[in-house]
Amino acid sequence: MRHLPNSYEYVSLDVFTSEPFKGNPLAVVPKANGLSDAAMQSIANEFNLSETVFLFPPDATGALAKARIFTPKQELPFAGHPTIGAAAVLAERDESLEGFVIEEKVGRVPIDLERTAGALRLWLTTPPVAFYETLDPAFCARLLGLTVGEIRHEVAPQFASAGSPLLFVCLQSSEAVDRAAIQQQYLCEALGSVNSVGTFVFAMKHRTTESFDVYSRMFAPQTGVPEDPATGGATGPLAAYMMKHGLLPTDQSVDFTSEQGTQMGRQSILYVRTNAESGEIKVGGSTVTIARGVLTAPQSVGPTEP
Repeated sequence: MRHLPNSYEYVSLDVFTSEPFKGNPLAVVPKANGLSDAAMQSIANEFNLSETVFLFPPDATGALAKARIFTPKQELPFAGHPTIGAAAVLAERDESLEGFVIEEKVGRVPIDLERTAGALRLWLTTPPVAFYETLDPAFCARLLGLTVGEIRHEVAPQFASAGSPLLFVCLQSSEAVDRAAIQQQYLCEALGSVNSVGTFVFAMKHRTTESFDVYSRMFAPQTGVPEDPATGGATGPLAAYMMKHGLLPTDQSVDFTSEQGTQMGRQSILYVRTNAESGEIKVGGSTVTIARGVLTAPQSVGPTEP
């Protein structure tokens, strides 16, 4: 493949799926040295995916790479599906890796690799989760175009963040999740004091004493993403939110799955693992490489990464 001046390789993947053309699409620029902030934002806007991730040599000791993550409108300090996708690209280039650290604006994000029968599942450790104010269920019903009875009142809607603040709303049923639609006239009020980047709605899909599964959707029109097919950066805080509000036990470790993107025709499966002893929450999934190519970067304006 011939490289022209100011050209950069990219990899296109579907994340949180083992099937092509499902999951959450992602573009990864593995060697982004020399790109300015403005150039990265322009490239992310051109790809017009939920996120595009750019990889650089790390600044921090012990990290394998530094990742910068952009939506079509803004940079994010952390996001799950770009982290998993970037990790997949890094792991492909060195099959001896068993685990490593990616440096992001939120801090160091540990990655574990689980190889089984030729398949690779990647796990990220969720950064610490912070909780913020709660919102009135009646307002959340208006925001989502639902009746107030479709909101689970005993589980208060609340903002939480592992780097990017989100509003979490628990609904009564999967059918209510499918009917939810952001009402733009309420969006500014839904940002809260934390300037939330999205609204994550979910319902319990299946429950036994050993299995907790949820059905979910994520809306982020304020970042240029009307709906996100799979949101790893929300799924870790989701587990913390569920533990805080009594939907998951805090005295035992639990594995569960979150199904997302189905309403969009991009079914995604996100695996979640809580650790009662350490308090860690891990989010895992698979990836499928869809395409490889070369992009011509816009002329850099402003400071560039080395």
